[in-house]
Amino acid sequence: MSDATELAWAAGFFDGEGTTGVLKRARRSYLSLRVVQVDPRPLRRFCEALGLGNFYGPYVRTNEKHSDYYAWCVGSSRAHAALDLLWPYLSEPKREQASRALRQLEELNADFRDMRLKGNRARTA
Repeated sequence: MSDATELAWAAGFFDGEGTTGVLKRARRSYLSLRVVQVDPRPLRRFCEALGLGNFYGPYVRTNEKHSDYYAWCVGSSRAHAALDLLWPYLSEPKREQASRALRQLEELNADFRDMRLKGNRARTA
């Protein structure tokens, strides 16, 4: 299969199974993409199609009614790169989810910058 075909498949997979969000940390926030699956095979294919991110698992569920699971995660600048690869093939709702996360990220990091600037001004005054 061509790279474009694999990326289109990956975007469809991410559309149905993935999520885009923001990880908040003490001094900065980061873009985060994540997919969780019980069967590792499609998740490995997804990881290989993008060539980015980390594959984790299996994680053992504590509730015996649930299955063990695997996860693919990517954050920070690599999350932006993964989103760039998927974007042309994503559905409108998934693009909206990603756009909301990007706006939230920009707002949070602007707040962090403002807090640092205020802290620096207070130290120099």
